[in-house]
Amino acid sequence: MKDKEAFRKYLMNDYRSAKTGRPLNTGTTCDVLTHCLRIERALGIDLDEELSSIESLKNLQETIKEERRRFRYTGTRPYFYCIFNQAVRYYRDFLVHCRAVG
Repeated sequence: MKDKEAFRKYLMNDYRSAKTGRPLNTGTTCDVLTHCLRIERALGIDLDEELSSIESLKNLQETIKEERRRFRYTGTRPYFYCIFNQAVRYYRDFLVHCRAVG
């Protein structure tokens, strides 16, 4: 993740939830950032490089499922997939937003 601060600002200002129409709150934003960093550390990847296409998003989500032992997650498995896959989707949306704006 090259620009954590820009990602944080995107989640708190520009992102809009499909359910509520509002951006994420501070706590949720911190959780998403933490999950993204954990994915990068556990898999030894850079999300900026990994998420270059929709296909790469699907591949990364599959890798997260297959490599779950690397995360040392102690919660329930369905919740594990949900939180890490959602974090990846948020970051993918951020990258698309940056390309559209920039």
